Amino acid sequence: MCTLCQNAIKSTTGSMFMIVTANDVKTKGVAFLGSMLEKADELIINVRGKNKYVVLDIERYQAFRQQELDLAHLLAMRDM
Repeated sequence: MCTLCQNAIKSTTGSMFMIVTANDVKTKGVAFLGSMLEKADELIINVRGKNKYVVLDIERYQAFRQQELDLAHLLAMRDM
C-alpha cells in the first residue's frame, strides 16, 4: 500500500478520504482506485506534492451532482 494511503482522513462532513499519489495510480492502475474506494469515500490524487484531482465512486458522484442541482434550483426560485 502507498505511504500516503495508509491513513484515511475524516473530513469536516464526516466522510472519509485518502490521499494517493499519481505514481501509485500510474503503476497500480484502476483496480488500485477501486480497492482504495472500498476503504474511503473519496480519493485525492496528489501530483508532485500538490492535491490535484478527486475520485468518487459513481453513486457518490450522482448524489453530489443532485445536491448541486437542488441548490441551483433553490437559488433560482429564491431569485424569482
